[in-house]
Amino acid sequence: MEFTSPIHLVIGNFDGVHVGHQTLIRMACKQAHALGQSVVVYTFNPHPRQIIPEAHRLQLIYSVQERCTLLRQLGCDFIWVQTFTNQLRLQTPEQFFQAIQQVFPTLAAVYVGDQYRFGYRQQGDANTLRALCERTKSVCLCVCPSVFDAAGRICSTRIRAALQQGQLSEANRLLGQPYHRYGKVVLKGTAGYAFELKDQDASVDETTAISSLVGCLLKPGTYVGHFDCQQQQMRVRIQVHSDQRIGLLDCNPVSLNQLGVLVFDDS
Repeated sequence: MEFTSPIHLVIGNFDGVHVGHQTLIRMACKQAHALGQSVVVYTFNPHPRQIIPEAHRLQLIYSVQERCTLLRQLGCDFIWVQTFTNQLRLQTPEQFFQAIQQVFPTLAAVYVGDQYRFGYRQQGDANTLRALCERTKSVCLCVCPSVFDAAGRICSTRIRAALQQGQLSEANRLLGQPYHRYGKVVLKGTAGYAFELKDQDASVDETTAISSLVGCLLKPGTYVGHFDCQQQQMRVRIQVHSDQRIGLLDCNPVSLNQLGVLVFDDS
C-alpha cells in the first residue's frame, strides 16, 4: 500500500479501544479531516508484551480483528497492523522513527497518548518522539492527555481487572461501550448451545493481520446479553466457564452457525 497524500499517523496498541483511545483517535480524525487529509492507525500484532521476554504476559481484551473493526468505526481511514518481531523489539527509538518515515514518506503528523513509550526497553517517550519529529522540520507531534475518572487514569489494565472480577458495568463504562465478542452460536450435543469465538476477516486496508484469538476475560458466572447477527437480535443468558468457554442459555436455534456479535449487557 502506497500513501501519496499527507498522512496523520496514530500509534498505539489500542487493546480494548477504550475511552482514552477513542479520545486520541477522534482528535486525530478531527484535525486531519478538517485539512482533507487521511488518518492511519499504526498498531501491532502480536502485542509487544507477548513478545518481550521480561514482560509480564497478558491476555488481550480483543483480538486484532476486533480492534480494527472498532477503530474503523471511530472514523480512521486506514489501519496498518505491524507484525511485532524481535527485530522490531530491538530497535532504538531513532531506528523505529526512521522505519515509520520509510513506510509513510508523506507523514505530516504523529499522534500518541501522553503515556506512550517506544524503542528498546521503552527508552523513548513523548519527549523523545517530539525531538525526532522536530528534527524532520515537516512532521508535527500531537500528544493526547490521558483520560481520568474518580479512580484514576482509564487504561486497559483497569478494564482487564474489572472483567476478571466480574465487574461488567465498570468495564463497559471504561470501554465506552458494552464488552462483546465476535463468533457464532453452535450446538454442542447434550451440552446445549455454545458461542465459538472467531476472527473477523481482515479488510483490504489492513496489512499483516495475524490471527490472534482471545478468550473471554469475564469472571466465570452467568450474565445477560444479546447476540446480533444479520440484522437480527436475540436475547440470551451467557454462561462463562472457568476455562473461558462461553455457553448460551435461552437460545433461538434460528441463529445457529451464523456469525455475529455477542454483547454482554450491564444488567
